[in-house]
Formats: sequence, C-alpha cells, structure tokens
Amino acid sequence: MILSEMQKYYNTKQICIDGEPCMRIEPQLNRFMESIRDEQKLKEAWISWHQTVGSEIKPLYVSLVTMLNEGARQAGKTIM
Repeated sequence: MILSEMQKYYNTKQICIDGEPCMRIEPQLNRFMESIRDEQKLKEAWISWHQTVGSEIKPLYVSLVTMLNEGARQAGKTIM
C-alpha cells in the first residue's frame, strides 16, 4: 500500500524547470538528471522535486522505514 502510494506520486506529478518542458519524475526527470551537467539546472530540478513531491511523500517514507525496521527487528536486524 505505501509503496503503491509513493509510486503514484512519482508517476503523476510533474516537475517544471525554467527553460525546460515540464517532466514526469519517471522517466523524464530521472533521465534529465542523469544527462545534465549544469549545476544550476540540477539544483532547480532538486528544489522543484522537493517542493512538488518531497513534502508530500515524506510521511509515506517515514511509515515505510518504520515498517521495514519493525520487520528487521523481528528478523534480528536493524536497517536505520
């Protein structure tokens, strides 16, 4: 459930950077960030991602880590 919710954000949200067409995170933004070498554009991409998706996905990520840690504890290990 948590992973599918997180995936929904990655598949539906668009990131817009000045001078570039708006991009979905998967696969356009990932490809953009893999290929661009302009530090300012990379910073803009990260900030836009953070503002558009990061704040919304953070509670899901925290829940996921909590759940994974609980499973790891039950198995006798700790992730984080």
